[in-house]
Amino acid sequence: MELPVEKSLFIFNFKRIPWAFLSSVFLFSIIQAALVHTNTFWRFCYFYSTPSGCDSIRLEAQLRTIPPYDPHIKIFLIGSSQTREDFNVEFLNEYFKEMNMVFYNLGISGYGSPMEMFALKDKFLSKSPDVMIYVTFVGSFYPDDQISLSNTLKYYFTPEVVPYVVKHIGIASLMTKDVRAIMIDYFLGEISVLFKYRDQLRQIFFTPVISYLGTEKWTKPMKYAYSKNQHPTYFAAEIIRNKGDRYKISPYTALNEELFSLFTRDVVTKKVKLIVISGPTHPLIKETYKAEMDGLFNHFLLQQASETGFLYLAQKQLPSFDQREFIDFTHLNALGRGKFSLFIRNFLMYLNQKNDIKFYPKGN
Repeated sequence: MELPVEKSLFIFNFKRIPWAFLSSVFLFSIIQAALVHTNTFWRFCYFYSTPSGCDSIRLEAQLRTIPPYDPHIKIFLIGSSQTREDFNVEFLNEYFKEMNMVFYNLGISGYGSPMEMFALKDKFLSKSPDVMIYVTFVGSFYPDDQISLSNTLKYYFTPEVVPYVVKHIGIASLMTKDVRAIMIDYFLGEISVLFKYRDQLRQIFFTPVISYLGTEKWTKPMKYAYSKNQHPTYFAAEIIRNKGDRYKISPYTALNEELFSLFTRDVVTKKVKLIVISGPTHPLIKETYKAEMDGLFNHFLLQQASETGFLYLAQKQLPSFDQREFIDFTHLNALGRGKFSLFIRNFLMYLNQKNDIKFYPKGN
């Protein structure tokens, strides 16, 4: 007498399976797999994205479209928005074209902190770059004390960073609502790339509509987020507001220093030529923080360069930049960008003459 009851229960449960939902998930997975494994999708994302707001997907798009067996010498420009704004990649690619070199600008908004570079390290190295040029500055190691962990981890979280955050900042810093949300987003983003970049994709897919309607023609990818120099009153106001305390030592300093050491060691171990540059900054920025911060910053990087084996260029080794060549405190304008890119070109040529970098494809 129990058999009909068991059978009816089985039928009842079978009917309650959400087949429509499962079918939707299956269909979504197929569509996502078809999209994210095509260069067309990623080129579309890069073409219609905007610097600053879409930096994380722009970085992903550039890395995804590098051929798996690319014979070119690959130069990765990494760091903060300072990196993004300060290089004329078209100029560098054109000059070194005959030498088989290709430059990729992978600068991202924010401080370009070692924590972010550590989180991105495996993505960079998976594409086998020959040279990595990391542009950093005092703010990368000594950020404003008001900066929150969630701002740093929002787009570039990795579970590997957790033990170091606990060690230097404390486990309570990972218990905040914002950081918990970031961790959940990370794991869901590992399952779905479309979910990971959902906010940026919404903007990217809307851009062609605007272009088609003619309100703003989109003829080529945007390279820079800033074009208009800040008014002199901006600098005066920032100097007053910061009261000489813009950058200072905090628990984030030790965290960034350890992650920088780990990052540079792993890069050098992979036989990648690493060049770390103290990026050009507006002369007036030094009035926003104490002079000893520059000394601490340079001492640490010189020491690390000696111990790890990367090249370090301090600001005094760069060309002299004046106020007319900056957008704001940390970003060069077109004039400054041209000077800096010319310096990078000449410096790479100098390294070639010293046989530190060979301008020919791997295996030749």
